[in-house]
Amino acid sequence: MRWLRVDFDWSFVQRGGPESWDWSRIDVVVREALARGLSVVGLLTYTPEWARPPGTSDKHPPVDPDRFAVFGAAAVGRFAGVGVDHWEVWNEPNISDFWEPRPDADRYAVLLAVVSEAVRSADAGAVVLSGGLAPGSDLADGRQVRDAEFLGRLYAAGVGDAFDAVAVHPYSYPALPGEATDGYGIAGVRAVHALMKRYGDGAKEIWATEMGAPTGGAGSVSPEDQARTATEAYAAWARFRWAGPMLWFSYRDEGPDPNSAAHTFGLVDFDGTPKPALAAFEAAVDALG
Repeated sequence: MRWLRVDFDWSFVQRGGPESWDWSRIDVVVREALARGLSVVGLLTYTPEWARPPGTSDKHPPVDPDRFAVFGAAAVGRFAGVGVDHWEVWNEPNISDFWEPRPDADRYAVLLAVVSEAVRSADAGAVVLSGGLAPGSDLADGRQVRDAEFLGRLYAAGVGDAFDAVAVHPYSYPALPGEATDGYGIAGVRAVHALMKRYGDGAKEIWATEMGAPTGGAGSVSPEDQARTATEAYAAWARFRWAGPMLWFSYRDEGPDPNSAAHTFGLVDFDGTPKPALAAFEAAVDALG
């Protein structure tokens, strides 16, 4: 493994208020990752209670984007010196699960622009990634916007210069990555890159900051097909000249319930027992050289 994507969660770090700072958990994770030779992608998310409207969750954007920019600059100022220089601004802003109440490209564009400026001011060598976009098609109720469509709205809003790379989450399960359609898997990534080319941005990298498949619960795949997903995804990714890193989600199952999709994305079980996907992942990464 070469990269670790780490939550730099504003809602935790400043949970006590705008003058409260608690970096303790992040300090430990970053220190241990770097000690093991891993590069870190800092994922700047979510909103503390004091910075969002009453009655909303941390997935609601802040009332004042500049507050988030202050947090982003502080994160960069603290960790740039130890080697963290890649920053992803928010997670899956094109779906309502992570941008409440519904995705809003114009509002996200404002947030992205001010946070990007703050990050670059704190570290001129920083690499800014747009928030990793969830795969899938548009929903009639507006709770999900196709990733390429959402990205197109960001370009139309004039913030193409605010990011150095585009982040996507090309999940395809239960289909294999090369077999998925309608905005999922490799087909979805190709659509994103085609959109970038139309805006003259085709040379910019696309990073897959999440990729994987669960082995339990709704939409799950067999352990064998999870392994095939890893093999096929990395082989396809290696053929794209414009591809940045692909980060597998995740190393270990998040919980012990074998019938929960959320618990079973790991290359190893919750108790550490390897799944077939672990060997497939290792072979795929070795093949990249």
